[in-house]
Amino acid sequence: MKYLFLMRHAQAETLGFQGSDHDRQLTELGEQQARNMAEKIGEQLSKIEFILVSSAARTLATAEIVAKHIALSNDQIKIDQRIYNAESDVLSEVVHELPDIFSTVLLVAHNPGVSELCFNYTDQGISFRPASACLLKADVECWREIGSGTQLLWQKT
Repeated sequence: MKYLFLMRHAQAETLGFQGSDHDRQLTELGEQQARNMAEKIGEQLSKIEFILVSSAARTLATAEIVAKHIALSNDQIKIDQRIYNAESDVLSEVVHELPDIFSTVLLVAHNPGVSELCFNYTDQGISFRPASACLLKADVECWREIGSGTQLLWQKT
């Protein structure tokens, strides 16, 4: 059995931001959103063992806030450059490459990729606003087997 939490990064800077999209930081509201969602994620039955995250500053900050709340060390967070603004097929490829020693993983990424991946796996459309998350359950032994037919257990948008 594999459990996959999908999460969109929390609210990031927009107006007046000077720099690249990749470097946008979380706002104060975004930091609070991440803490709130971390609490809700921590209440779920599946304990996260590993976090996979985009290289963007806002996704990494979101992941670090969640990790701190659920007592996961930062060395259990892996940055993957491919996740940055990735489409669902790339996100699925990244999920398929996860080490099978982990049964519960959190993927922190961007929209529309996160929404599309959730739909591709569950056939259910979810609107992922900033800091939204869901938990998927796949009756598989290996991450490379996860795909359509995955069950949506929980969502918070």
